[in-house]
Amino acid sequence: MPDLFTELTWRGFVHHATQEIGAHLAAAPRTVYCGFDPTAPSLQLGNLMPIMLLRHFQLAGHKPIVLMGGGTGLIGDPSGKRSERPLLSKEQIREHLQRQRDQMARLLDFDGPACTCFASGTAPSRSEAVISGGTSPRGSISFAAWREGKRTGWWRHW
Repeated sequence: MPDLFTELTWRGFVHHATQEIGAHLAAAPRTVYCGFDPTAPSLQLGNLMPIMLLRHFQLAGHKPIVLMGGGTGLIGDPSGKRSERPLLSKEQIREHLQRQRDQMARLLDFDGPACTCFASGTAPSRSEAVISGGTSPRGSISFAAWREGKRTGWWRHW
């Protein structure tokens, strides 16, 4: 079976790469992460490619980390667009996080004992996926509360 970098290149995931990245990935298990936005109750088509990339890393014995932006979901869309996404409650964000985690669990192994590495074809490797993030960034939502106030204008009246 081919190594991870060869597999990713063959599948069209690689356009340009740092020299020796293939050797780096083959030398030892690595950790890779990707962030997802919980402002919708379901993953979108655009999420499929990064999830599949995480899956290939996991199948090769690397550890994928899924970053769920619960705090980001609480502050809406701070990009300055003319029409921002509506603010969601903590409960809505928690529900979205659970639904998206359930969808990701169809492709990523969050609980399994081991997987097969590409390099050896048979060597088991502990590489359960990890989900990090929630509705409370760094244990506090003070920034989220500040951002909500900035969006709605109450901060101007202080």
